[in-house]
Amino acid sequence: MKINSNITAYLTNNAYMQNEMRLSNSTGRLSSGYKLNTAGDDPANFAIAAKLRSMIKGLDKVKTNTTTGMSVLETAESAIMETQEMVQRMNELAIKGANGTLSSADRQLIQDEVEQLMKEIDRIAETTEFNGMKLLNGTFNDRGYTSDPSVTVMDYSEKTASGKYYIDLQKSGDTYVIKDAPQTKIDDNPGYKNARDLFAVDPTKLTISTETVNYDDGTSVDFVSIKGLRGTELRLKAEEPKEYNGTSTLILADGSKLYNESVTYNSKFNAGSYNFSDLGLSNSGGTYTIGNTSLTNELFGSHVETKDNGDGTVTISGSNGATLTLPNKFFGVDSEMAFGATITINEAATTKTLELDLTGLGSMRLQVGTEQGEVISASIPRMTTDVMGLAGVDMRTKGGSQKAIDQVGNALEYVNRARSRLGAYENRLEKTDEFLDAYNESVTTSVSRIQDTDMAEEMTEFTSMQVLSQAGISMLAQANEAPQQALQLLQ
Repeated sequence: MKINSNITAYLTNNAYMQNEMRLSNSTGRLSSGYKLNTAGDDPANFAIAAKLRSMIKGLDKVKTNTTTGMSVLETAESAIMETQEMVQRMNELAIKGANGTLSSADRQLIQDEVEQLMKEIDRIAETTEFNGMKLLNGTFNDRGYTSDPSVTVMDYSEKTASGKYYIDLQKSGDTYVIKDAPQTKIDDNPGYKNARDLFAVDPTKLTISTETVNYDDGTSVDFVSIKGLRGTELRLKAEEPKEYNGTSTLILADGSKLYNESVTYNSKFNAGSYNFSDLGLSNSGGTYTIGNTSLTNELFGSHVETKDNGDGTVTISGSNGATLTLPNKFFGVDSEMAFGATITINEAATTKTLELDLTGLGSMRLQVGTEQGEVISASIPRMTTDVMGLAGVDMRTKGGSQKAIDQVGNALEYVNRARSRLGAYENRLEKTDEFLDAYNESVTTSVSRIQDTDMAEEMTEFTSMQVLSQAGISMLAQANEAPQQALQLLQ
């Protein structure tokens, strides 16, 4: 029996402290509702639960992003719906105007309404916005660029792969043709692809349609839609070049010919075959003139001027804006040879080797996940009358109304396709929203399994530790009384 070291008390106290610590932990779990209150409770599961809680907070924001994105698309679609109704009204007016029973005054009234409808379509396109962001003016359209300032990328389908391409855009008359660019272009520029790579088909099998819009100032613009396989489509806006470079053939009075002489003329000049005597072309001591003939007036207007450019060429300019630049030898140094000569000016096919850069950027990117790259890109097309091919609609004549039927029909197809695209985005976001609800529920359940306290189980532990703690106190008191028994040995 020892009195300096009360081993029994030590053992009892250690057991009591362990029970007290377990009781304290149990109290913390019951009061917080979490069975993992510190990393030391379960390091691995504590880290997992922390990541899952962060994901839950992120999912709450993602759900807000998704519903806000749906609101944006619904706003854009409601505006397009109004545009659709106005285009349908224009279709009714075009059909009405194509009837031969209308007077000129009636047709003018139709045109007046059409012009007001077009102004309203453009106004809606420029003013529809959400949170200060324009929706229908092309702000959220996929970006694309070309190396030619007269050719603009209007839009392209989502199935069209982004990247850099070389294509040959050729126009002959009113027809456009797409060809592969020369292979040397591809070889000299690594990373660029050809037309067949862009459209997933041989260029000869493309479906190409053109809508030409003629403006009041005499200029025109071609809207070219190029469709390939697998849903690939590219829409280009091709503005009329200011000048055309062509070749010509000069047949002198004696029948001798000069071939492939270069000439330049603008869009106001009509290429064709003309007799010098009908034009009154002459050279008098190095002064080049053109006569005031009926053909001259037809080609150049009421007033014509000639200018020696000093480089072996002469430019003829008319009051109607038509210009024609010819080598000065066409005027003939020998008047007898020049008299009766015929010049044929050929408007060669306009071929442009375009460098296309389809960025795949520009559309509205909706963050629908908690990780980088979990986005839905919503491309909202431009909804202006020029893009739809309506800017040049003129229903003041029966023929104009008949032409307008096709123009308005193409515009209606464009609007329907745009609205369908937005509807598809909306349906996708609705499914995304439903998925987020289910996903959030599953993650929350997982966190609960890992971290939440099972109150019934923990209460059992708490009660047990409480009883043991009380028992420990009682036994510690008994252990502390044991050394006093040693006094009996000293009596």
